Amino acid sequence: MRKLWMLLVAVALSAALPAQTGDADLLVLESSGKVKYFAPDGSKMKLESGMKIDPEGSLKLCPKAKVQVLQGIEVTTFDEKGRHSLTAELPEEPATSRFGFGGEFLALVSQTMENTDDPPPPPPTSTKKGMGGASDDPPPPPPTSTKKGMGGGETSSYSFPVKGNIVAGTTLFSWASLPQATAYDLQIKPAGSDEPVFTAAPAEHFVEIDLSGKAFKPGTKYIWTASGSNGITLGQNEFTLVTEADAAKVLQDMEVTSEPEYQAAGEVQQWLWEAYAYEQAGYFYKAWKLYGKAWETDNGNDLIYRMYSAFLFRVW
Repeated sequence: MRKLWMLLVAVALSAALPAQTGDADLLVLESSGKVKYFAPDGSKMKLESGMKIDPEGSLKLCPKAKVQVLQGIEVTTFDEKGRHSLTAELPEEPATSRFGFGGEFLALVSQTMENTDDPPPPPPTSTKKGMGGASDDPPPPPPTSTKKGMGGGETSSYSFPVKGNIVAGTTLFSWASLPQATAYDLQIKPAGSDEPVFTAAPAEHFVEIDLSGKAFKPGTKYIWTASGSNGITLGQNEFTLVTEADAAKVLQDMEVTSEPEYQAAGEVQQWLWEAYAYEQAGYFYKAWKLYGKAWETDNGNDLIYRMYSAFLFRVW
């Protein structure tokens, strides 16, 4: 069933891709070391990951530099010192379909980058909240402000909803805030039970909880609910607690790490591959953490920004 589903998704994504012509922009998946791009008009610039470039241009690589460009769902690597004519070295007829996770991921990247000519606007940083709780709008990537959490270091005042498969460990729960609230009520109950296994009364609208504690059991489905002193529900979601071993199995089962492009990618690009795999497997919180880590590491990368924004709008 998994392979049939991946085939259907790959076909759908491939059908959504724009036709790749000779003048279609190339996406720079990754650029490391000293690389210059020479545009057809004679201008030149430093090549950086996430840029779009004209295939009529050329590259100049210094020693130990490496570039990966994406054309449709085909990745071409340049790693030899010197000048490279893109049109001369790119495949004349790049692939337009491919089975497996690699094809699915690369098709998604192309589709995400082709949706608009300019980066999508970030989600709003503030939203009006009705009497029922939070707006559905996600925060912009990455969170713009931080506050001290209950029990420890600085934590974000914005957090991805805790839902889907959650790996046991320290997890940040957050919900809508109420003006002048001095405390909130958080309860976590096994699905189908009225008895909470965990309660807290944090002063802020977020709290870190160690889900590896004795109160929680891997394989169990839980429902968490946060409310104000007036009893109004401000946040609620369902999650299933899983182990690190379960999470590691996701990449193995989807054959992510065996994809040649994944193996040739740098660490930051690999996080994007892994984030999408975890999203597909319902590990939304883990995917969010990986996208956030990639953005914090390279926050000038347009590819990461678009992928992160698209993820938030898909699953928030």
